Amino acid sequence: MNILVYIVSAMIINAGELYGYYKIAGEKFSFSNPKLYFIYFLQTALIILNYTFVSNAIKAIVTFLIITFMCKILFKHKKLIECIIIAFVTEIFMIISEFIYMFIMGFFNKVNNNFLIEMFEGTLKANILIMFIFLLLILSGLAYKSYKKLIRCVYNISSNKLIILFGLIILISNLIFYISYYNKNNYFTLFVNFSVTAIYSLIIILLIIKESKYNKIHSKYI
Repeated sequence: MNILVYIVSAMIINAGELYGYYKIAGEKFSFSNPKLYFIYFLQTALIILNYTFVSNAIKAIVTFLIITFMCKILFKHKKLIECIIIAFVTEIFMIISEFIYMFIMGFFNKVNNNFLIEMFEGTLKANILIMFIFLLLILSGLAYKSYKKLIRCVYNISSNKLIILFGLIILISNLIFYISYYNKNNYFTLFVNFSVTAIYSLIIILLIIKESKYNKIHSKYI
């Protein structure tokens, strides 16, 4: 992809994600906040550097760490685990948006190698449409509800367990991303990898919910 196209695409994606952080966290969004613009340009620069210099094997992990870091700067009053959850919800809904885009475009267009490369590497058109889907999902309130649900669930779980569980999601998602990158000419492989990411994330979330319920019941008898 042309570097200029990627820069413009990164600016579009980051603008949508930055707005998404506020909506997911239930925070008030204000264009008059100078920190907003600092974070926007910093995140855009870091994402571009990540795309340009970081190995494909760890790009997804670095992206997750960047988002977590940005959220912590934006929301200093929030704990690190809350920022991790914001980053996690953001990435999950971005994956869902890409998944929806893939099927919509696959339904209306003949699926071929050029389409898959456009979808996976991201042309300007693809990124605009994916961000549009992402914002629709964010504005629906589903992301905020997911964030609040996870916050309630992690309240009674130790930080070590949470780091392990979320770490597993990040590592598995990164591995699947890496496999997808080198199999983008295979529609079935791409579909399976997206599905596995979603299912695995759901399993981890259910484990967190189960652990939270167990801790609540256990605390009543202590």
